[in-house]
Amino acid sequence: MKQFLSLQCRGFSRRLDPNFLTSGLYVPGNQQKMLTKCVTTKASLLVPDMEDSVPEGQEKVKARELIRQNLKDIRAKTYDQRVIITPRTNGITTGLFKDDVEGVLTKETIDSIDGFCVPKVDTSTEYKQIDTILTTQENQYGLPIGHFKLIPQIESTLSLMNAKDIFSLDRESNKRILAAAFGADDFTADFEIDRQADDGNIQFHKKLFALACHAFNVVSIDTPYVHYKDLDGLRKELGILKSFGMKAKFAIHPTQVDVINEVLRPSAEEVKYYREMIAQFEEAQVKTGKAAIQFQGKMVDIAAYRRAKAIVKRAE
Repeated sequence: MKQFLSLQCRGFSRRLDPNFLTSGLYVPGNQQKMLTKCVTTKASLLVPDMEDSVPEGQEKVKARELIRQNLKDIRAKTYDQRVIITPRTNGITTGLFKDDVEGVLTKETIDSIDGFCVPKVDTSTEYKQIDTILTTQENQYGLPIGHFKLIPQIESTLSLMNAKDIFSLDRESNKRILAAAFGADDFTADFEIDRQADDGNIQFHKKLFALACHAFNVVSIDTPYVHYKDLDGLRKELGILKSFGMKAKFAIHPTQVDVINEVLRPSAEEVKYYREMIAQFEEAQVKTGKAAIQFQGKMVDIAAYRRAKAIVKRAE
């Protein structure tokens, strides 16, 4: 991710840094204790939830109310000002999306919300419906169009096949999409296949998702690792995800967050290695005009140099 996204309203200004987004944490919106505790983690994305972690009926209403009441406090107490806060609504086809958005947005909370995480975005038509509702809210509060960012969740075979169209439409319109999230449970249910313990049978689909995201400068977020006590298993899975370009991962338990950050963010050793590579490559270009160098036994050309710059940028 090469750019910061400006977030401004009523004199409040904060830059959203896609490079900072590594770990996300779902927080049940109807649980006051969890809303209070979420700021004690180092998750770079906090998602107070109104969807799957909240039962149907009155609990959905309760979640809206509690999230609205807690947003300012969550924003004030995050460990880093770059932490992104995007409440998760119910899907656009449920009839609850508009009520969820209106239920958490007030003049007092708009400074605390960066956007919304929206599940089960299957088509460009659904994206347009979401965009229209968010545009109405932006007009109501005197905000620039595109102010509220969007994290659509890719959770079906249809949505995965349509991801390119959804991302392309967003790029051509209000540029809301900051990141996208792959949802393995709903995806495998839709595909009518089992979800293996290691997600081995959907690695191809995750790779396709990560590829589509990167092509449109969208941060790819993987589904939670459900075996929350198995941190070694989580670490192993993260190594695989990192190898094929997944940039972030959701946690379902706070203990997972530090492991996710540790593995998916470039390590100190990686940063040192690539900074040395960059320095030697740039020095060679100035002194000799060469477009390739030998570095620690490897040939480094302009493509490797660009990759090194991207990795160092993500670590900053």
